[in-house]
Amino acid sequence: MQQGEEQGTSDQMTGQLPVPPRPAAGRRYRSLFWAIVLIGAGVMALLFNLDVIDPASLGMLTYVWPIIIIGVGVDLLLGRRSLLAGALVGVITVGLIIVLMVIGPSLGWTGDTELKTDTLTTPVSQATSVEVIIDTSGYSAEVHALPASSSPERPLFAAAVAYRGSIDFQAAGDTEKTVSLDSKGQRWWWFLLDLAEADVWDIGLDPGVPLDLVFDSSSGSVELDLSKLDLTALEASMSSGQMQVALPDRGGKAYEAALKVSSGDLEVGVAPGARVDLGVRMSSGDVRVVAGARSDVTVTFDGSSGEFTLELASDQAFRLEVKDISSGSVVRPPGLVQVTGGDRGEGVWETVGYSDAEKKVILVVEHMSSGSVTIDRID
Repeated sequence: MQQGEEQGTSDQMTGQLPVPPRPAAGRRYRSLFWAIVLIGAGVMALLFNLDVIDPASLGMLTYVWPIIIIGVGVDLLLGRRSLLAGALVGVITVGLIIVLMVIGPSLGWTGDTELKTDTLTTPVSQATSVEVIIDTSGYSAEVHALPASSSPERPLFAAAVAYRGSIDFQAAGDTEKTVSLDSKGQRWWWFLLDLAEADVWDIGLDPGVPLDLVFDSSSGSVELDLSKLDLTALEASMSSGQMQVALPDRGGKAYEAALKVSSGDLEVGVAPGARVDLGVRMSSGDVRVVAGARSDVTVTFDGSSGEFTLELASDQAFRLEVKDISSGSVVRPPGLVQVTGGDRGEGVWETVGYSDAEKKVILVVEHMSSGSVTIDRID
């Protein structure tokens, strides 16, 4: 009795109240749900690396991921009250996902994942001009000129393609012909299959018929070797990946080319002596334009961020027009004479004797939010 009184007196003197023990019935546990889910994810990644499960099965995750949300909800209800309940919910969630990954492809839930190959062709016949529209989606492609020929039965368009899902190929018209090739039904995760199996699309075009080309690619690697084609106009866009474009001379005939890149790398080579009005729009990435000797080129650039480089010969007459630049920079080569100037780096610069030159290269920077614009003059 005296000891209890002394303890109470001590608590009063220190200002602390005794803490009653927590009832056993109120005990809460840390759930094992997320630990089991992480273990299951590691096991699936290991099985994929060991080729035990194929990419088509891994692609099922794009369909069955809501099961994880359901498991989280059940775990919030039960897992905090019992270690066994949280572990059981985690095992059921991971097990159900693995089962669906295994049986899903065989039931056709992942779509048509079979790799198919086709050869597509259409003759020149009476065509005097052609518009070619190509959408490769995420497949890599090479576009080039076919061997020259004078036969009307020679191919105007010839392609060897490997794809999943389906493609839409159409050719219409007589003298003014339109040819289109479009990839259909490609799932975003099919690149896991295509990187190892799908061949690069090989597309050949007749060099003797004037050509308007519209080309679209969402990803992959693209090479447009148009140097031997009678190109009258070009529109090409790329979301991500790498694209190389070789533009032709056309014997002094002028044409327009418009290129758009969201991200990735773009390299453009302009043939010596070519006359081209080139527009480049870039969100981010790296763009390089190489103007051949004695070329007559106007490059209009509009960019958000990234790096843009124009390369030209040291003896080439050159004019730089900077209209709007925010936080980016323009690296000008030495030897330019300023014609007009603004307060934030805008202005016009020219090489000496520019106005009297027959062949000229002009770079117009319409807008540059951030990043850099560099002009390299090569000997």
